[in-house]
Amino acid sequence: DASNTLALYALGRLLRDLGKPEEALEPLTLCRSLLPGSIPAALACAGALAELGRFAEAVGLLDQSELPSSDEAAKSLLAQAGDQANREGRDRDAIGFYRRLASLSPDSAAVWGTLGAVLLRAGDWLEAEAALRRAADLDPSDEGHTRRLADALKFQGRLEEVRELYRRHWVPRRASAWWPADGVTGDGPPAARASITKLVHDIEQLTYLDSLGYLPAGAAAILPALRDLAAELIRSGRRPGEVFTLTPEQLAPVQSLYNRMVHLADPVLDGSPVLNPDLDWSRIGQDFRDSGPGYAVIDGLLSPQALDGLTRYCQESTFWFDLEHPGGYLGAYLQEGFDHDILFAMARGIQAALPDIVGPHVLRQVWAFKYDQRLSGIPPHADDAAVNVNLWIAPDDACPDPDAGGLLVYPAKVPGDWGFDDYNSINPRFDDFIRDHGGTPHRIGHRRNRALLFSSDAVHATESVDFRPGYLNRRINITMLFGYR
Repeated sequence: DASNTLALYALGRLLRDLGKPEEALEPLTLCRSLLPGSIPAALACAGALAELGRFAEAVGLLDQSELPSSDEAAKSLLAQAGDQANREGRDRDAIGFYRRLASLSPDSAAVWGTLGAVLLRAGDWLEAEAALRRAADLDPSDEGHTRRLADALKFQGRLEEVRELYRRHWVPRRASAWWPADGVTGDGPPAARASITKLVHDIEQLTYLDSLGYLPAGAAAILPALRDLAAELIRSGRRPGEVFTLTPEQLAPVQSLYNRMVHLADPVLDGSPVLNPDLDWSRIGQDFRDSGPGYAVIDGLLSPQALDGLTRYCQESTFWFDLEHPGGYLGAYLQEGFDHDILFAMARGIQAALPDIVGPHVLRQVWAFKYDQRLSGIPPHADDAAVNVNLWIAPDDACPDPDAGGLLVYPAKVPGDWGFDDYNSINPRFDDFIRDHGGTPHRIGHRRNRALLFSSDAVHATESVDFRPGYLNRRINITMLFGYR
């Protein structure tokens, strides 16, 4: 009767208050069976399940009750169930809980953002895009939503749309004194991170820009202070590739110039083809298929106009911000201004020219590396993609040995079940694999406008760099990743 049912409910609540949810569950479950339409009984029983960490069961119980959409207890249980599934890597379950939570909290940017993040991890890029757009619209100040939205677009190969997001949100900051908190690398903000390699490069590049008349007067006036800083650090015995943080006193005289987007070149495409129209793509495709690891050398990839424009873009633009590589080379990336139309036209042209090798795969990433005149190369590794395209644009006579300065491609592919850390970092497992299966690598020497097309599973390495002195002789390679492993 009613009094017994009330007693069961009171007993269950008391046991929960005493910290005994497992004992509370029995009277509360019985109470709910006697009053199946009671929302308080359902919530109390679900609460006991939640206290036992059985969040999915608690949500399932609430599914059988008609709770109002504004009920905070239901939202809390859905959030906890989603968080638990998320922590345990049960993406499908987490997505289900977060979807329901989003329907109950349609104006919560945090909920939509969390849903989008799990969808992104699960590979549901279109739905992730929709959820993250919703989150970014609701809370434009949270840059995490926009960064993940860019990732969702990137995974779909929509890099030109990604470029617009990056240009709107992050590229302008490289020209200002403000740095986002999530841009901090190591133990200091990006503006304060330095190496001798980076400082020497920037001095050479800024001096070159000044000779062309492209350096603003205020920047030119600071250039002597940057030279003084580099000289001081060289005298202190810093190794060229060693990365460190400038002190506030060291940074202050140069902070409006060093590591900034001082100049972004914009070579104009005149409507002429980006790719060399005389290339024999049928032969290139056959070379790729006939080779053991899957690779082909493409000499003269770009038309003269496109090659000249891309070279100017890389030599003149001050977007070489990434200095954190052990070898000391510098990197430029899509998210920080390396995004010219020539790059996208080049990718589309290769996809169209090789429809069976590159055509099925979206362009997922593009970057450039620039090297000091003498550096050790990048050790053997593979990449997280289906197909790579590497292009070199430094002058032929920059490399004294015409057979050196390029790439080594080993006659071996990494196992398909290996993860990224297995094949893209120095570790004993990969060392053993190279020793047992690597064989003698194919040596592809550096040439201006030479591209190497190869399977991303193929083990490859950059040869040691020994180029002639002079800023315009620095080795520059451009890498494009297409598709997925």
